Formats: sequence, C-alpha cells, structure tokens
Amino acid sequence: MKNSALSSGARGDSLTRGMAGGSRSSRKFVAATVATALIAAQSPTSAQPQTPPGPAQQTPSSNITDEQRAVARAAAAAGVDLLQQGRYAEALDRFQRAESLVHAPTHLLYIARTQVKLGQLVEASETYLKVTREVLPPDAPRAFVDAQASAAQESKELDARIPTLLIRVEGNGASDATVTMDGTPLPAAMIGIAAPVNPGTHALRAVGKDGTSAESRVKLSSGSRETVVLQLRAAEPTPAPAPAPGAPTSPVPGGEAVPPQSGPDLGKVLGWIGVGVGVAGLAVGTAFVAINRTKRTDANALCSSNGCPLSSKPQIQSLDQQADNAATGAWVGYVAGGALLATGLVLLFTSGEAKKKDAPSGLHPWIGAGAGGVAGEF
Repeated sequence: MKNSALSSGARGDSLTRGMAGGSRSSRKFVAATVATALIAAQSPTSAQPQTPPGPAQQTPSSNITDEQRAVARAAAAAGVDLLQQGRYAEALDRFQRAESLVHAPTHLLYIARTQVKLGQLVEASETYLKVTREVLPPDAPRAFVDAQASAAQESKELDARIPTLLIRVEGNGASDATVTMDGTPLPAAMIGIAAPVNPGTHALRAVGKDGTSAESRVKLSSGSRETVVLQLRAAEPTPAPAPAPGAPTSPVPGGEAVPPQSGPDLGKVLGWIGVGVGVAGLAVGTAFVAINRTKRTDANALCSSNGCPLSSKPQIQSLDQQADNAATGAWVGYVAGGALLATGLVLLFTSGEAKKKDAPSGLHPWIGAGAGGVAGEF
C-alpha cells in the first residue's frame, strides 16, 4: 500500500477533477481513495513537523490510535467530496479535523487549496509554507514527497495573486493611533509597511488618543498594490437640537433670554378652527329656526278659525313634522356651535402671548338655550 499511494500533485488533481462529472458513488470511491493516500503509511518514523506542535495541534504519531486513524481517514474523504461539490467551508473543517487527529503534509496541502477557494489567500500561503518547510524522513511516503513538491509550485503561483496594502496614518497623534481593519485591531508594526491582505473590500479606521479619527474603505483585487492614507481629524461638533415649540427660553451670557424658534402656535390654530366651526354651527342652527317658523306658518295657514279641514290633515301633519325636525336641528346647531365657538375663543386667549395678557381676565365659556359664548372682563 505504501508504494501504491496516490500523490497529491497532478495525480490527485486529476482524480478530484474527475469527481465533478461522475456519479455520486464514483465520487465517494475517489474521495475515499484520495483520503487513503492522504494519511498513507503513517508511523512513528513518518513525517515530522519542523517545529513541535502546540497544545491544540495533532497528537504525536507515537500516541495515535487505530480509531484516530480511521476517523482521520473518514474526515479527509468527506473533505475531498465536499471540495468537489464546492462546499468549501465544510471541506476546510473536515481537512482541519483530519489534520488535528493525524498529521500529514497531504492534509495541509488540501487545507491550503481549500483556503484558496475561500479567498483566504494569506492563510493559504502560510499553510503552503508549513508543507514546504517540513523535514521529511528518508522513508517518507511518496504522497508526502509529492505534497511538498505540489505545495512549492502552488505557493509560487499564489504569491503573485495576493494583494498588498500599505496603510499610513497622518495628523496629530498619528504615532499613537489605533488602527482597525474590518473591526479587528492591527499591530502597530503593520502600519507603514506593505502587508499581504486577502482580496475584497475592507473598512479601515484610525482613532487617536485625543479623539481624532479617520475612516476609509479600499477594494483589493487579485495581485493589486494599494496605499491608503488615514488623515486624523477632530470630530465635527454636533449642533444643538432646536427647542421644541412652547419650550421655555434659554438664558445666554448677559442675562437676556432668547425666545425659542418655533412654528405657528398649535393652540391658536386649533382656536381659530374652533371659532370657525362654531360660527358655522350657530349659522346652521339659525337656518333651522327659520325653517321651523316657515313650516309652522304654512301649517297654520291651512286652518281657519273654525278648525282644520279633514282633507288637509296629511299635509298639516307633514308640515308639523318638518317643523319639529327643524327645531331639533336648530338645537343641535346652537349647542354644538356654541360649544365649539367657546372652546375656540378660550384657546385663542390662553395660547402664546395672549395667555399672559388675558389670564387675569377671567374668561368663562357658557352655553344656553339656542346660544353660547364666552363671558368675562376684557
């Protein structure tokens, strides 16, 4: 099995490309085959990282159990299948899990390739570097040797695609300013140096200790070289909100008060509306009074001193009914009109400056039979 292990270079690529057009069962078979190659010939004397792994990294090969190898193989197979389906985030998760269980340069190679698909070019470059810098033992599997060769070639091609961004901060307090990119603080050592950055649109912000700040957005394309200058400036003063209508005047130096700037007094507007509608109501009531009298007169004209003729009884009853309806309308018009008129006058005399002048006058609205108004001293 060691000699028949698939390389992760050209042969691995041809296999993964063929999976895209094959059936689901064939893709699973190829994924499993590639996964077998990914962790083939793992033994205590196999590939050893150049630097010792950290606490969260893979278990030393001497302590790897058969169960861990089986799980790593299954995770790698799933990762290859997901990669061919274009589900790159899920594929990256599977490859990283496989690497955490069993270290293999082939795992790292596929992690780097998946990071490239996700646009994580900077991270992919670092992963490729780990593969190429790893010291392999003389009896390392052929798949590991091929993985290093592929990583070296793909890394060179990737380097030309990684954009660089040079950030400069200028203005008072620039040397102590805090710079963030997409909300993440950047080390001070990165400012003023062209650094590799993943392609895409990035939001930059610099904040000085004295409250000055600057913001900018930059769009980086593949292989682009951009420079952004963040010019620190003091924040613009926020204008004070205008006082609400009817708010008390605010004192100013010198002891004088400045009247608030406001629109028309709402009380006056409602007051004039009340007066207008009230007058109209009184006019309607007067009109109904006139109708009432006319109908009564017409009904009385049909009768004589000897009484009302029987033949005129229906007409007389109709005229009387119309007179009664008019009387009801007159009462409604007078009462409603009088109340509205009184309310409107009260609002006029108690709003704005009139409130100050007329408050002692003792105005009182009144409503009487068929009339209404305001009484008091003016």
